[in-house]
Amino acid sequence: MLKFNPKFLSSAALAFALFSPALGWSIAPSKLCPSTLLEESLSLPAQYEKARHEGYFIPAAEEVQTKVAKQAFEHHADKIQKNRLRRVSVTDIQTSVADLTEEDLQLADREFLAAPTEQSVALLELIRPYGFTGFSSVYYNPSAAGNWRRGGRLVKLLFPFNSAQVLSEEKWALASALMEFLAADDKHRASLFQEAKSKRLKWVEGIDHVEQITELQNALAQLIQEAQKHPDAFSPLEFKFAQIALKSVRTGKYIHFDLLTSRSTHDVVRMGIRNFKATFRSKNFSSDPAENAQIHDALAKYFLASEALHETHVLGYQEEVFPLDPKSGAYLTKEEANGIGAGTVWNSQAVTGRTAQLRARGVRYGVFQNVEVLSFDLRAEFAAYLKTGKPIGVVLVPALKDDKGGAAYWVRQADGSWEMQLVEECALPDGFATGNATFNTN
Repeated sequence: MLKFNPKFLSSAALAFALFSPALGWSIAPSKLCPSTLLEESLSLPAQYEKARHEGYFIPAAEEVQTKVAKQAFEHHADKIQKNRLRRVSVTDIQTSVADLTEEDLQLADREFLAAPTEQSVALLELIRPYGFTGFSSVYYNPSAAGNWRRGGRLVKLLFPFNSAQVLSEEKWALASALMEFLAADDKHRASLFQEAKSKRLKWVEGIDHVEQITELQNALAQLIQEAQKHPDAFSPLEFKFAQIALKSVRTGKYIHFDLLTSRSTHDVVRMGIRNFKATFRSKNFSSDPAENAQIHDALAKYFLASEALHETHVLGYQEEVFPLDPKSGAYLTKEEANGIGAGTVWNSQAVTGRTAQLRARGVRYGVFQNVEVLSFDLRAEFAAYLKTGKPIGVVLVPALKDDKGGAAYWVRQADGSWEMQLVEECALPDGFATGNATFNTN
C-alpha cells in the first residue's frame, strides 16, 4: 500500500503505496483527489469528469512517445546479464503474512481509518444512513484495462472464474478449444484449424477459413455470456465488489474503489458495473442463505453510499502510444495506439484530480493490482505492508510451475551494490526464471 505523500509518484504493479504493499508476501499503494457538493473549490480538471464517465483517452505528446519508444526498444534488445542477477529467496523477503502478530493486525485496523478532514466530515452525512461512520484510509484501484489473450481477447474483468463449472461439459470443451485457437500464433492456428477440420470438431462447423477470427471470437463471447448469466458464476468484477462492500460495511469505513480502464475495455466495464448493480441480488455468493443475504445487503448499502458520493467506480484515463516495429523501433502509425500501461496508474490518478480528491477525504494509501488477482485477506496484506515501514511494497507469492511473467530479483547496480527489483521475464537470460522461489502476481 502507499502512504499519502503529495510529492510521491510511483509506477508499481500489485502494490500498496504511501498513497503501496510490502515487499514480501504483501502488496503496494497509490495517490489520491473532494464530490460535487463540498469539493467545487478544488476545481477538478475537465478530464476528471470524462475519466469517470465516458473515458478520456488521448495520444501521448510526441516527446513522450519518443522516450517510451527508446526505452521499450532498448529494453527489448538488451537482457540483463546473468552476472548481474541473483535470485530472491524466501529469507530475503522483509515481511511475511505468516509472521504477523495480533499487534500488527490491530495497527492495520487503526491505520485503516482515514483521518477526518473538513470535507470528509461533511460528506459522511451523505452516507451515514447506510451505516458508514468514516472513510477508509485505503483506496483500491485494480486494473481492468486488459483483454485476456488466453480468453479470446474478452475483457478479463467479466470472464467468470468458474466458467468450467457453470457451463455444460460440452460447452466448456467448445469454449476451451476456441480459447486455445484464438490465443495461438498464426502458425499454430493453422495447424489447430486443419486438425479440427479433419476431425470435424464442433468449433469449426460453418467456418471455411482460418482467417474467420471474428466469427470464432463471437462464438466464444456467446458462450461466456451464457456463463455470466448463471447465478453461481463469479467474475473478477463481482468478486471485487463483494469483497470491498463487505469490508466497508463490516468496518463501517467506506472504501473508495475504481477500476482502471483502457479505450478497449472502458465501455464494456461501465456496462458490466451497471448490469451488476441491477442484478447482484440474483447471485448466489454463498450456499448459506443467511450469509448470501448478508452479502446482498452489504452490496446494496455500498452502492447507495457510492451513488450519494457520485462515485462511478471507473477511472478511464490513458495516454496512448503507437506500437513499435521490433526490428527498427519505428512507430507503426497505421496500427491502433495503445495505453502506455498500468504502471502509469499513479499519474492517471494525479492528472485527473482523483489523487487530490481522495486526499481531501483523508485517504492515505493506495492499492493497485490486476483485476483477476484474488487477495483473500487485504487486512493481512495491509498489515504486512505497514510493518515494512517502506513507502511502497509489492506482494510476492510462492512461485508455481506454470507461472509466467515478472518476479523479484537482486540486480547489481553500477556501484556494485545489489538492489531488489521486479523484472519481467523477457528481460532475463533464457531459462533464468525457471525454478524461481517467488512470483509477482501484479
